[in-house]
Amino acid sequence: MKIKTRVYFNLVGLLMVSVGDVSHGKGIDVRMQRCIEKVKQDLGPLCLEAPPIYSDALHDFFDYYGLNVEGADHFMGTFVSGPYTNVAHIFIPPECRGTVLLVHGYYDHSGGWQHVIRHLVKEKYTVAVYDQPGHGLSSGARASITDFSQYVTVVKDVMEICARELVGPYHVVAHSAGCSAVIDHILDADDARIDRIVLIAPLIRSVAWTVSGVGNFIGGAFFERVPRTFRKNSSDNAYMEFVKEDPLHARYVPLKWVDAHRDWCKSITGANPSERGIKIIQGGEDSTVAWEYNLKFLEQKFPQLDVSMVRGGGHQLINESKSLRQQTLDIITQWLNASELEPK
Repeated sequence: MKIKTRVYFNLVGLLMVSVGDVSHGKGIDVRMQRCIEKVKQDLGPLCLEAPPIYSDALHDFFDYYGLNVEGADHFMGTFVSGPYTNVAHIFIPPECRGTVLLVHGYYDHSGGWQHVIRHLVKEKYTVAVYDQPGHGLSSGARASITDFSQYVTVVKDVMEICARELVGPYHVVAHSAGCSAVIDHILDADDARIDRIVLIAPLIRSVAWTVSGVGNFIGGAFFERVPRTFRKNSSDNAYMEFVKEDPLHARYVPLKWVDAHRDWCKSITGANPSERGIKIIQGGEDSTVAWEYNLKFLEQKFPQLDVSMVRGGGHQLINESKSLRQQTLDIITQWLNASELEPK
């Protein structure tokens, strides 16, 4: 028993470097946790035929996560992808210049994109965003996956919905681990339907890749998961406090996810390069991903990539302090809007 306990705490220490910090989460918001249970009962299949009438619980949910967006019709519902029932939101403004698909990262969910959604709607873009398997309101073991290809499958399926139901051109903006699914999809299939791509703080390797690998190897024989700690990945203190209370943020790190991520990193190394022009936005103070290694790796896979550094920005650039967040939003729309200047 003493050996198992010692291994446990050593493993937590090793994994904390890559997925957390010394700041432990506060208690979750119990009121919103109850609301979320009602929301799950109210949800039906995604339908864009007419703006739906939402329940009081859903309106409370939208208020809590900043998803009451002015200037757009808001559609919310479920869609099936493989073994998962995922939840999506689509925001359609009266005038539309194209559609932007948002793909969130590990632990996050659609609510983390609230600032980006508002900004893109003001720029007259339709916005599609969904909760990854095991995240947010989507089905699946919390914050876990057995193979990253399952994330890629959902990206493909959401793109099918966008191409079938929404106005083009179609762009993709992804963050952190969400970038991994998009990178895999483009290197594997080079989806011609996707016009412009923005990767924000893309995850290839974490900041403590080697150390966390050793911890996972040692502890995998004893534990299935370890408690999550919360890294200060933004200078916006209000955001950091909110995340610690958010019922949709997992409180554990399943070691299956760590294994799946490492397997994906090995497999993507052998992928052929792409001539796609891709925008990368990277915070200079990001202590979550090994961004210097990741940028070099992505330069090999996408020789035409364009990198914008945000000085002082952490990993959560889309939830940073107002000035840093605005820099990020401006870079996103400049890259997307430039599509209209290209000959078709």
